[in-house]
Amino acid sequence: MELRVLGPLEIRHDGMPFLLRGIKPRQLLALLALRPNRAVPAEQLTEELWEGEPPASAATALRVHVGRLRQVLEPERDANAPSGRLPAGPHGYLLRVEPDELDAQRFERLVVA
Repeated sequence: MELRVLGPLEIRHDGMPFLLRGIKPRQLLALLALRPNRAVPAEQLTEELWEGEPPASAATALRVHVGRLRQVLEPERDANAPSGRLPAGPHGYLLRVEPDELDAQRFERLVVA
């Protein structure tokens, strides 16, 4: 997988782009990509996605957006299998990326070198 956040937001698998439909799932991906490999509390994601004014249905909507994002991040994962890329834990959701999968991390590593 390759995740591009520098420029247009894009997910690629084996060089092929995968479309992530909808504003909120794309915003969610961007929010998680800003904190790769770190858990982000659901409450914080909800506040950021709805700019401090989440609707009453925000918790449910967040779970739906996470589900859509998981489908794109892990297209071959069985729907009943746990997510390896975007697991939910006691401290929130965590976007797992390997070294050089996220273009921002790759850029930072090359600038420092």
